[in-house]
Amino acid sequence: MAILSIQSIGQSPYILTTTQEPYTTLENPISINGTTEWNQESSFPVSAGFDFPIYQSTANSVNILSGSGFNIPYSGYYHMLFFHWPFGGSLLLDRGHGTGTSLSPLDYEIIGEAGNRILKLQWTNAGFYWDIVDNEYSTVTNSDYINFQAWFYESDGKIELRFGPSSVLNPDSYCAFASKTGPYPKFMIGDHLIDIFGDANNPSYQWISNEGIVYGNMIVGIPDNETVYIFTPDFSPFTLNETDFQTFSFPQETGPATINLTNHIINIEVESGTSLNALTSTFTLSEGATADISGITQVSGATVNDFNYPIVYTVTAEDGVTEQHWVIIATVESTGIDEQNDGLFTIYPNPSSGIIQLNGNAKAVTISNIFGKVVYNKKSDSSITTIDLQNQPDGIYFLKVDGKSYKITLARE
Repeated sequence: MAILSIQSIGQSPYILTTTQEPYTTLENPISINGTTEWNQESSFPVSAGFDFPIYQSTANSVNILSGSGFNIPYSGYYHMLFFHWPFGGSLLLDRGHGTGTSLSPLDYEIIGEAGNRILKLQWTNAGFYWDIVDNEYSTVTNSDYINFQAWFYESDGKIELRFGPSSVLNPDSYCAFASKTGPYPKFMIGDHLIDIFGDANNPSYQWISNEGIVYGNMIVGIPDNETVYIFTPDFSPFTLNETDFQTFSFPQETGPATINLTNHIINIEVESGTSLNALTSTFTLSEGATADISGITQVSGATVNDFNYPIVYTVTAEDGVTEQHWVIIATVESTGIDEQNDGLFTIYPNPSSGIIQLNGNAKAVTISNIFGKVVYNKKSDSSITTIDLQNQPDGIYFLKVDGKSYKITLARE
C-alpha cells in the first residue's frame, strides 16, 4: 500500500494524504433513500450512534448532501462538497431521474466495537446532472456514473473518501471550468476551508479563508478506482494561542483597570497616598497562558513589583510559542493639586495641556513616553525650565532630572 505525500500550504486542521486500497461495497447496507429518487437538493440525516471528534468539537450525525457530498452538524456546520460546481450547484443526480424510482441507492453501515466504530456512507451508481438533464451545453447519454464512500472514525476523527469504479467518458460538457475538467472539492470549516486541487489521484491542498477562495482550483479528472483520500486530524497548530490579560487589579485601586486589547496597555489608578514601590497585582490571563517580567514568573496575588515606572509583562500562550508584551501603567489618584513638589523640584501644572514648568536647579532634563522613547532632551542652567510637549499625544510620560524621576500626565480637555 503506497501512501502519497500531498503538498500542504498553511496550517490545516486536517492532513490530506492519498493511498490505494480495494473498494468494497457495504456488507450490510441500510438504505437511506429507499426507492425514492434523489436530486441535487436532497439531504438525508444519518445518525452515527456514537460521538466522533471533529475540529474544535464533536459530532454524532452526518447529513448526506446527495448531489455533492455531506455536512457535519454541530454548533455550526462542516461542509465536504466534493462533486460541486465552482459557482454553486451539485454535479450528481440519481440516474433514475424522472422515473420516480431510484437507480442510484444511498446506503450506510456502522461497523466495529464501541470506541472503534466506523460510520460508512455509500453512493452507488450516482449519475451526473448534465449527462441526465437536457441542456444546450451537454449531450444527454445517462451513461456516466461513479461509486464512492465516506467513512467517519470514532477513535481518532479521521475521515476518508473512498472511490470505486466509475465511468466518466466526456465530462467536459458538465464538469469543466477554467480549462480544467473535474470536480470542485472544498472542505469548508467555519470561515475557512481546505481547498483541494490538482491531480485527482494526488491532489494538493491549502488552508485558506473563504475570502481567499480560487475558483479555478479544481480536481483534474476523476479519482481512479481504489483511490482513498484520508483526512487525518492535526489540531496541534490550533492549541490556544491567546495572550491576553482578562483582568488586572490592585487592592488599593480606585476603580477597574482599563485594559486595551489592541495596544496591549493596562492603565490602573490607586488611591491617593499609595506607594507604588511594592504593589501586588491580581490578574487572570487567557486560558493556559503564563506571564513573566524579565524572565521572572509572575504569580497572581503573590508577586510584588515596583510600579513607579511602566512594567512590561511578557504573556506566553498555552502553545508555549506565541508571546505578547503588555505595558502596565499605575498612577496615583490626583488630590486636585496640579503641582508636584518634592522639595528639590517643582513640576507645574501636572496634569498639563502641553506646557510644563520645572522649577529647580536642573542640569539636564529628559522625558520619555511609556514605550521608553525619548521625546524631550535638554540641558539646563536655569532655575526655571519651560518644557513644550504640545506636539505629543495625551498620556503618561516620565521626566528624569538629575537622577530623579517624576511621572507627568498630558491631558487636553
